Amino acid sequence: MITLTATRRLMLSVVLGLGCVVVTGCGDDDDPANDTSPIGPGNDAPAGDEITPENIDQVHLELTTILSEAMADDAGTYPGEHSGTVILEVLEEEPPRVGTLYTMYFENYSNDGLIWLNGMAEYLFRDATHYSYTVDLLISGAYSGAVEGEAGMGEDGLSGYWIVDGVRVDFPDPDDRGPADR
Repeated sequence: MITLTATRRLMLSVVLGLGCVVVTGCGDDDDPANDTSPIGPGNDAPAGDEITPENIDQVHLELTTILSEAMADDAGTYPGEHSGTVILEVLEEEPPRVGTLYTMYFENYSNDGLIWLNGMAEYLFRDATHYSYTVDLLISGAYSGAVEGEAGMGEDGLSGYWIVDGVRVDFPDPDDRGPADR
């Protein structure tokens, strides 16, 4: 059973409350015959949709959900519910910079059997309306792409960028903003 501190409960509810979708897998995840990991050796699972400006908002929501689920634990090494592991490091910052820094190292990590992560993410949670993260990940499965970037949430909403397979995509997309926001 996972015990969440008040800060982690607040962080998890905030991240999930921002519109993140929880994706769940089906089937018997303990049966190795059901492992359809596209990263594992000898696996011929089809590649997912490339991450593009058209689907990046959905990928961002799903990635944020995966990160928030990983941050619900204390520091340590944890198995994905479907495959792989995440090593979680937790650093509580001291004043004047109050917050919690979560560093996650993913290896063939999947909780749902649909999306796999390899690489690193750092997530700095300050309070209910302020967080930021940096990622250097290989995402595969339902979506595929090498993602590097940073994003954050503050008074002005989400901002930042991802570089996906060498192409920069900004949050929010400048073309999606109204004239008053430009």
